[in-house]
Amino acid sequence: MTVSGTLLLLALSAPKWGAAEATDLLRKYPTDALSRDASAGAAVEMIVDPKGRVVRCKLRDFVGDKGLAQSVCGQVRKMKVTPASVDGRATYGRVSTLVTYAIDFTPQAELVRKYKQGPDLTIYVSSLPRKMANNSTVEITALIDSHHTVTRCEGDSATLPTISEAACRELSGRVPELLRDDVDTNPFIATYKVEFAALRQVPESK
Repeated sequence: MTVSGTLLLLALSAPKWGAAEATDLLRKYPTDALSRDASAGAAVEMIVDPKGRVVRCKLRDFVGDKGLAQSVCGQVRKMKVTPASVDGRATYGRVSTLVTYAIDFTPQAELVRKYKQGPDLTIYVSSLPRKMANNSTVEITALIDSHHTVTRCEGDSATLPTISEAACRELSGRVPELLRDDVDTNPFIATYKVEFAALRQVPESK
């Protein structure tokens, strides 16, 4: 059989926000927060169904104004997201993102702008390849079944294959821990940030 035409890349794809959707979200600064000069950075985790609807949102961490951070999920649930897919077929997906609202020249603004999400998982190794810094974070996308077992795992195209494989091996044993209190039974796609950190030799005490 001969196949011609467009080449389809078979791969895992996590849920994605479009640039327009992200811009629209940031434009909708809650009016009560504006009146209080409130700023906040909210790390939220969302479940997106195969139709691109945000069916669940959790506030995982935040800095700044608590009320503003807690309002982010309400805004996010109204958004349409490109769903996750497995080899081109839409499926459930889990994605974490950082949403920041900051008003210039207010006490909380600088704190919020410096806030960053940490890695989902850190792997300590004796040394790293020369192409990687002493601390390097890679993005891993995994297909997780209803028993919370990793059935497929991929790194991005810029990641060395050996690094992706090491990250996937470690991730496979840590998924239940990373999912914490979640009890979803639908298979889903999720993206995790895995940090590789080189162990530093500790000087011997004299």
